[in-house]
Amino acid sequence: MNATVRKMSKIVDELMIFFFNIGSKNVQMDMRALEDGCELTLTSHYQPEMQRKIESLKRFLVVENKTKDAAMEELFWELAGVNSQAPESQLPLVGQMLDRASVEVEGDTVKLVLFKKKI
Repeated sequence: MNATVRKMSKIVDELMIFFFNIGSKNVQMDMRALEDGCELTLTSHYQPEMQRKIESLKRFLVVENKTKDAAMEELFWELAGVNSQAPESQLPLVGQMLDRASVEVEGDTVKLVLFKKKI
């Protein structure tokens, strides 16, 4: 579980950077260790002019019929350490590291529920 927790920690880092870069003032987080992996829930308000960024977030994280490749995940994990100035630059990598993701938008609030299987 230790490797899974480390990877989820990196995912949290990237998502916090994303939310604060789009002007979020408050992000609530809940991470739970489950028998089969880790579940992360993030909730934040956002400004209406950032709707396109939220849609990009959704597109990068929620991938239908995702197939996992352990070697590719390790490559993405290594690449996630690369720094970039664009707020959404690491989101495709984050999306590839996840096993399940949902993004719900209601009014000016976005809620993410992300799951990573135990390694």
